[in-house]
Amino acid sequence: MNKPHTYLVETIPADFDCQPVYSTAAALLRLVNKTEESIDLSAMYWSLLPDSQPAEVEGLSSTQLEKLGAKNGRLLYNALENALKRGVQLRVLQSPNFTGDGNVEIENLAARYPQQVHITIVSTHDWYDGGIMHQKLWVFDGRSAYIGSANMDWRALAQVKELGVIIENDPVVAGSVAAHLAAWRQFGMMELTAVSITDPISGQERPVPAWSHLAPADSRLPNPFPPITPLNEPIITTSPPELCENGRYADGDTLLQTINDAQKRISIEVMEFAPTARSRQGDGDGKNGRRPPLWQPVIMNALLRAVIQRGVHVRLLISQWAHSNPTTAPYLRAMQAMADASLLDGTVPHGNLEIRRFIMAGWDKTTGDERLYPNHSRVNHAKFIVTERRVNVGTSNFTWDYFTQTGGCSFNSGDGTLIAQLQEIFERDWQLATTNHPKTGH
Repeated sequence: MNKPHTYLVETIPADFDCQPVYSTAAALLRLVNKTEESIDLSAMYWSLLPDSQPAEVEGLSSTQLEKLGAKNGRLLYNALENALKRGVQLRVLQSPNFTGDGNVEIENLAARYPQQVHITIVSTHDWYDGGIMHQKLWVFDGRSAYIGSANMDWRALAQVKELGVIIENDPVVAGSVAAHLAAWRQFGMMELTAVSITDPISGQERPVPAWSHLAPADSRLPNPFPPITPLNEPIITTSPPELCENGRYADGDTLLQTINDAQKRISIEVMEFAPTARSRQGDGDGKNGRRPPLWQPVIMNALLRAVIQRGVHVRLLISQWAHSNPTTAPYLRAMQAMADASLLDGTVPHGNLEIRRFIMAGWDKTTGDERLYPNHSRVNHAKFIVTERRVNVGTSNFTWDYFTQTGGCSFNSGDGTLIAQLQEIFERDWQLATTNHPKTGH
């Protein structure tokens, strides 16, 4: 029997000046091809075939798409269909029709293999008035699993920089991921029972499930999820918190523990970072029907405490691309200014905060007449933190609403080999970053 093996995987576009430690596309394809009984996965949307979302690639010829790596998605989609032909059961957890036509691929498979494809739709927006089912997870035969940033999208296998972790031949850890998905499937089939509470961070009203620890005690419903025995090492986390009771670790709490535990260095690579929530949509007084964002500087505060109170060297590598929020750069400049101000006080530890933006060549050639790449590509989409003591590889951006109302998961470990490997990846990317200071954004 094969021994358990945990390793990092990456997607790095072919024209980028480095090589992945192990290809995401190759790893997922190999695991699908060897699956004998079942595949469980979560998908925010489906775009393994470029023609399933034609607007994203309009103006690019089939020859151009092949050169850009579209075959990676097609190979994975064909492998999934071949697995169904072998009799494999496919259980899919996904968002509602997130991109208009973003579920066509799985719907076609379900129509052809109705006895084997089982789809559960989860709308976090119905429960939280915001958020999405954002996690990117696979479980193969209950023995191997993937947790990372790569969506069910050919661009995530060819034109978006991604990072994830694969746990292979380890039914205990894979079983923990499977239990996480099982809880989400249960959640997706539950009757809506949300209540309004006062958010403890922002002080604003927002809805949560009625069994939430934030709900009034005299009207709180019993937690509906069966208890599990959590893993202590590695740790598999869940968000939002309402799915975390009865033995599950909360994703946001675990991220904060990783930050607070660091004594020497913290290295973070993430697409989006801000002290505000960004998923509040709908009726309200805000422009275009959007309401003002919630002020939730939880992660920023933890990092500033590490710099100012413990003297930790903190480095942030934040993406800049065609869809960057224009508030990102000024928030980062303000954070830098606060950290620098502490250096003027000789009574505090001399930590240091450094911020760089990761800009991929071609980020501004994804739309319009000069398009060279598909839309929503040419970005560093990885989401991880590494310290001298821990690694945290996850599916969420670093705005606090991702941890309070969005479906997410992360892999957390103190394994020395993984720490060294992920730190090496960060150092490589830190040097590849094309600017040393936050910019206004686009």
